[in-house]
Amino acid sequence: MVKKAVIVVGSHCVGKSRTINQYFKPMIGLSGRQRNFSHGRVLSQSIEEREGRVLSQTLEEKGLNSVKEFVEKYADLKYLVCAARPDGEKLSFYKELKASLLGLGYQVETVRIIKDQPDSFYEGKAQEIYSFLEIR
Repeated sequence: MVKKAVIVVGSHCVGKSRTINQYFKPMIGLSGRQRNFSHGRVLSQSIEEREGRVLSQTLEEKGLNSVKEFVEKYADLKYLVCAARPDGEKLSFYKELKASLLGLGYQVETVRIIKDQPDSFYEGKAQEIYSFLEIR
């Protein structure tokens, strides 16, 4: 099984959550607080049925102690979309997140978000996420 992960990267309040929640989630049939998906359809909470997960809150905002522990919790998933602050910021887990995902066999793509762009920018970034994952 090919596993793919996308890390949506940007500083605080630049539009990471907006990109994921308003533009990417509808592409795969999710709305509101729904997080689990499989080929664009929402699945039950059953672990056996989950194939992907969308996390729009950055790891830094979650106040995690261990990125590796966090990532291992999702190691059984085919797709993972999450957000992080860019490398170089005071509090950034980006490097550790990417290394942990690669260590678990994920192909990893980084999608960078820039503040104060037109809606078409965020919609285009959501399309980048979708295209990389190749959800069918």
